Amino acid sequence: MLIDAGSVITTTADGCVIKGFVIEHSGGELSREDSGILLKSSNNRIEDNELRDILYGIYFYSSHHNTIRRNHIRGRRELEEGDRGAGLHLWNSPSNIIEDNTFSEMRDGLYVQLRRECLHGKQLCRQPESAAIDWAKHDDEMIREGRGNFWSDYDGYDLNEDGRGDVPVKIQNVFEYLEGNHPRLRLFLDSPAARAMAVAEKTFP
Repeated sequence: MLIDAGSVITTTADGCVIKGFVIEHSGGELSREDSGILLKSSNNRIEDNELRDILYGIYFYSSHHNTIRRNHIRGRRELEEGDRGAGLHLWNSPSNIIEDNTFSEMRDGLYVQLRRECLHGKQLCRQPESAAIDWAKHDDEMIREGRGNFWSDYDGYDLNEDGRGDVPVKIQNVFEYLEGNHPRLRLFLDSPAARAMAVAEKTFP
């Protein structure tokens, strides 16, 4: 591991354990992926940490087979929502276990991007699947042994009152999908147009 000017901690070796730390005060550049923890290696365990005053919480950069558990991730309240990073941002990073994490003051709790083959060769694409509090339909294990993740803006319902939502939490809207394919649109995520598109998508899914 090494200390980075933009990210508080950057892992470059496999098999690191980061547990029980307070991690704070990252840089402020979205394009540089300034994070509390920047993962550039695999098979790491990140557990029981408090991340605060950070742009991205944990940024996965082609990083796989990690366990991310019981971390409390808090961003920067003073920033506009479109200027914040995600609590967990996964870029080309399959096969991770993610459970029991909490997020606040972030743009997204979880944001997934992947690089895949298409008719025009390789391009960066937004993961089209939706994540849920009690299930997920993608390569990352969002729930294990009956436990899921907490989403502060969840607006679904829990009819059987078991503490797990009955409606999936969508980790994207139409505008965010476009932003995943065109990163420069990030500046407009909190614009009136973006909010209108989000409302329209909920009304006409």
